[in-house]
Amino acid sequence: MATRGINRATVLGYLGREPRITITGNGSLRAHISIATTETWQDETGEMVERTDWHQIVAFGRFAEVIRDHCQKRTKLYVEGPMQTRQWVDGDGMKHFRTEIIAQNIQFVANAACLRQTKLKSRLPSGC
Repeated sequence: MATRGINRATVLGYLGREPRITITGNGSLRAHISIATTETWQDETGEMVERTDWHQIVAFGRFAEVIRDHCQKRTKLYVEGPMQTRQWVDGDGMKHFRTEIIAQNIQFVANAACLRQTKLKSRLPSGC
């Protein structure tokens, strides 16, 4: 089988706001989340520079249910899936574009403090 390219995005970061849950036209759940990733580097003058990028993620069906039931602002997630750009025209005739990652794999990632608490309480605390 010939391929025309690879469309795969991988993001590991923190939710920047509460998930937005909607229902599609056919009645299934859709979750919209925004994940922040931050890079730090030293510039040419020796100063440390930090840049945060925001990634828009859309999940459907069972993934949307998991996000609705278990995610909140500051939840750390690993997400994989293809990128997709959609476009629409608003009521004023303005054309809009949005590039999103369509979640096909989602994993919760706990930091060390959460893991220590988990051993004590036998469940992940919220926000981990």
